[in-house]
Amino acid sequence: MAVVTKTKIVITIVWQCGGRTSLTIWQRGGWPNLIRELHAQKLTTPEISKHLAAGKTSTGQVVEMNLDMIRRRLSKINLKAGKYSAHQLQMLQKILSSIERAGHSHPSRTI
Repeated sequence: MAVVTKTKIVITIVWQCGGRTSLTIWQRGGWPNLIRELHAQKLTTPEISKHLAAGKTSTGQVVEMNLDMIRRRLSKINLKAGKYSAHQLQMLQKILSSIERAGHSHPSRTI
């Protein structure tokens, strides 16, 4: 069984044992969805590029896009490129927590 639209293809495989496996493939017009998903994971533009190139997406698709293409697509869907990766944000939060536990104040800037 397959459902095809302009932006995606959804395929359901029905196995002889009765099990079902669904696959979604984003077509060219659907790529912003992959970028949006990776952006939601707090990835920077270079990290999004690497994930797309390696197929580390919800669909497993490999998409080759340079950094400028990704930045343009982010802008087009009204998202800002992440300045810090999720890992960097985690480390900064740990550092700030350690400073607070030690009784020191830190700048009240939001990261």
